[in-house]
Amino acid sequence: MRDKKLFQLAEAFGAEYIYIDTLSGMSGLFNRKLWSFKIEALKRIGRLYTVRKLIKHIYKMSSSSSEAIASMYDVEYGGLDRPNYMYLNTLLFRQEFEKITGITADEMKNLKIIDVGAGSNELLRFLHTEFGIKHNQLFGSDLSPASVKIIIEDGFHGYTGRIEQLHFPENNFDLVFLSYFIDFDTDQRKTLEEVVKITQPGGKIILEGKFPSNPSGLSDADKGQINFITKGVEVVEDIELVCRAIEQIAQFQNKRISVERVIRSKRYVFSRYGLCKLPSYFLVFRIGNLPHGQDSD
Repeated sequence: MRDKKLFQLAEAFGAEYIYIDTLSGMSGLFNRKLWSFKIEALKRIGRLYTVRKLIKHIYKMSSSSSEAIASMYDVEYGGLDRPNYMYLNTLLFRQEFEKITGITADEMKNLKIIDVGAGSNELLRFLHTEFGIKHNQLFGSDLSPASVKIIIEDGFHGYTGRIEQLHFPENNFDLVFLSYFIDFDTDQRKTLEEVVKITQPGGKIILEGKFPSNPSGLSDADKGQINFITKGVEVVEDIELVCRAIEQIAQFQNKRISVERVIRSKRYVFSRYGLCKLPSYFLVFRIGNLPHGQDSD
């Protein structure tokens, strides 16, 4: 099913539009993964009341949104001795991963990759087990120390904090993922500036989000005080705002960026809200240089 407005937006950016039908096109493999996911969710339902109560208290006591978000996800990612949060999306299937990223399995093996907002770490584990990418090529960051503990225990490089505070070298990664973060990012522009900076020429940025964005992670102290890029009231408007912002950021950094793909899909999430099927949009960007004001290709 083609979303006409989204197709036209992708066309305006010279990008490919892809619709992945709620993961169901993967038949047997998807059904097995989804049933396993639902069974695991059922095991965790008994903790939801306690998780919700703890998070409500966190937001009441926190002095800033960043503090509240980090503490909230500490609860989701292991505050009750084992993780509460988990997700299943189209990136976690080999065929769909290659379709979304435009990168083959053979190409993946040599890439240096970071997942920004790695959360419960499904993506890095998938990249290691499915594509055989070595542990030392896989990096994850998150505001939540509980998340970073999971990343490190899984054998990957883990870093706590906002991405611009981690001081990675410029042009450091071949592939940067931004994992469904946008509703909880208190400085979207700084995040996008940093990921453009740390992605090397020829590398890609894969942003997954729920649009239009609904900034739901703000503490009462910060509501109305934080300026978001995502101010659109419709999906297409919000996605265009993000794409335009990244174009401007790349130009300022003397880099060129192109939108390769706009993908519409779904994501299954188990969190303090219970088991949910949510809209998910992938924006795939490719980085190139503009040396001395000239095109690099």
